[in-house]
Amino acid sequence: MLKKKVKIELSSEEQRIILYALNELRTELIQENRYADVVNEAMCRLKSKMKADRYILGVILNALDRKRKNEISKGQDTEQMDYLILRLLDIHKILK
Repeated sequence: MLKKKVKIELSSEEQRIILYALNELRTELIQENRYADVVNEAMCRLKSKMKADRYILGVILNALDRKRKNEISKGQDTEQMDYLILRLLDIHKILK
């Protein structure tokens, strides 16, 4: 069975936000002695124009959500991250 994939275009700023979020998630997983292979795969696929399936998009959304919660606890602005999460959630709904 072929997985449904969607093309996503990301700006350099959006790529940077996602990369930092994935890296923080990867670090947390390694510190907890859990596998980080799926995060590594998502980091490798991250490009300005990428094809993503539901699985990789879910990992990216999870990482962004964790980073957003950390930023809120520090009292920092999350406006760009909020917009990016909402945009990716809309794409994730298409893949269901």
